[in-house]
Amino acid sequence: MLPNHPQQITVFVEVAKDVDFGVGAAWKERAGWKSRAMLLGRYLTEVDAASFAISMALECLPAVLLRTDHRRAEVATKSRLALEELQNTQSWVLRTIADARRHAERVREDGGTVAITWLSSGTTVAATAAN
Repeated sequence: MLPNHPQQITVFVEVAKDVDFGVGAAWKERAGWKSRAMLLGRYLTEVDAASFAISMALECLPAVLLRTDHRRAEVATKSRLALEELQNTQSWVLRTIADARRHAERVREDGGTVAITWLSSGTTVAATAAN
């Protein structure tokens, strides 16, 4: 991860569950931190919620890259399971995984690149503190 790299924007996605699942994405632009969050409800798995959060972040990326003049983006998640689902090559996938792949392809078609990485809790805290 290159959190302060001038040509890359890093989007952090997070899943939280108290009673209901909630997801959020945050990234730093020139004017400061931006975010997007959504309440998903209680009848999901962690993989469903995390893959939705990744898909939501990827859906926002074309506009974010355009505003920031970046061509490269990294989506950082603590959900190893969602990352494994995204990397899985089987023909049947969750709808949110298919959406995430479609959004990533749209970024690539616009001339950008996307990397999705797994972060341990300690790495996320260190990366956030560095910004």
